[in-house]
Amino acid sequence: MARPLLLGLLAAALAGCSLLTDFGDECSGAGECGAGLACVQGLCVAGEAREDLGGGMGGAPGDAGVDAAPPGVLVLPETCDSLRGVAPEDAFDDDVVLLGLLMPSTGALGEVGPPIRDAAFLALDEINQSGGAAGRRFALLSCDTATSVEAATAMARFMVETAKVPAIIGPAASSATLAVANQVAIPNGVVLVSPSSTSPAITDLPDDGLVWRTAPSDAIQGAAIAAHLLAGDFEKVAVVNRDDTYGNGLRDAIQRDLCAADRCGEAVYYSRSYGEDDVQGMSRILFDLQDFEPDVVVLIAFVEDGIQFLSLAGDAGLNDFILTDGTRDPALLAMVEHPMLLARVLGTAPASPSGALFEQFSLRYRNKWQKVPGVFNAQAYDAMYVLGYAVAGIPSGDAVTGAAIARQLGRVSAGEAIEAGADRWNRGVSILQGDAEATIDFVGASGPLDFGPEGEATGDIEAWRFNVETGRVDTLGTLYTADGEYMAPAGSAK
Repeated sequence: MARPLLLGLLAAALAGCSLLTDFGDECSGAGECGAGLACVQGLCVAGEAREDLGGGMGGAPGDAGVDAAPPGVLVLPETCDSLRGVAPEDAFDDDVVLLGLLMPSTGALGEVGPPIRDAAFLALDEINQSGGAAGRRFALLSCDTATSVEAATAMARFMVETAKVPAIIGPAASSATLAVANQVAIPNGVVLVSPSSTSPAITDLPDDGLVWRTAPSDAIQGAAIAAHLLAGDFEKVAVVNRDDTYGNGLRDAIQRDLCAADRCGEAVYYSRSYGEDDVQGMSRILFDLQDFEPDVVVLIAFVEDGIQFLSLAGDAGLNDFILTDGTRDPALLAMVEHPMLLARVLGTAPASPSGALFEQFSLRYRNKWQKVPGVFNAQAYDAMYVLGYAVAGIPSGDAVTGAAIARQLGRVSAGEAIEAGADRWNRGVSILQGDAEATIDFVGASGPLDFGPEGEATGDIEAWRFNVETGRVDTLGTLYTADGEYMAPAGSAK
């Protein structure tokens, strides 16, 4: 029997309650919320809301299967903007696998998150249109992380404790992924597959095999940047980064290789970090950089803080920059009022997907969403497919739990090659269901996903530039291979 899933405000049921969630306040009872707030679904919300709406899911914390969903109403915060794959009233049917999707649609990565979400939606639609897996349909519940660790954690807790998803695609940023993994996913036995979190800190996470990613670690990107700096004519190098897991991890990877080459002494190397929205901190760094006079500045930022820093840098007369994947966005061309600075930038990022399989994905993405796919979009598409195959591999009758999905993810990196897309979906499902020991070698739109023991895919690093004339980002080809070979791009950052 279907159990209704209500999206948005339930005015009649909540008697005027407004579900404007304060992400800083999680709760287990009304007494934990401030004046004028009530505890609904583990979150403090405004108004005199009834706490018994929706109910608890019951069961052991590690059993995140959807088969045990209770009767009642699930009230979603307004920040959960989409349920895709099934109608709301069917979301808790026994033949539906409800998964989570954590991506920012607001905040510093607000421009990046929605296209990543749409790529996962494309894969979901293809899987369901191909028949799903063993009679199961898939659904994705998408919530906004607001580019905030606190928001990501609160939304993950809602997904796990109330919606009872066994797996989540996301989050986007490494700091959010680490927080969600440590505070929510691992304690509750839920799988995370991030298509875009690249911090090296994720590699050594004690995760019980629950944390995976379809994007390569920044240990590779850091080695690529260091190799370019060492190969170029850069006597004095500065590295400036946002003070978070992503920025600090990539900075450390760069610094490690520079120090190994005896190139991190005070006279030739400058390193500083800034906090979020810390314009004064950025200004102090730029004042120091003018004294240091670097040959090149490596800026590790997201889009919003990258625009702020580069605008200030242009005003200060600093022109030579290496950027990373966090600022690979045409929005900078519209917002930074120094086109000559941007024309000189050299960027690095995990290599753009290429080849016939990516072109097929790109065409389907453009046809569905009337836009071209962007950074980490193919990785999100692949994340949905590998989760789909993992669910398909769970023996019939077994609960769809995070632990079960994690075990099945180990079956997608060897065997018969199965390309991403609807055409090969049923062949892959047939192999996995026909023999509990059989494996497939999933080849994604983003490239081969040969997961290592840590649940990570490797990949090359490419160089890119802003094209001031076309308003686009141009790929310059491979800069550094996953095997450690440096390949100089045409031109330099100078």
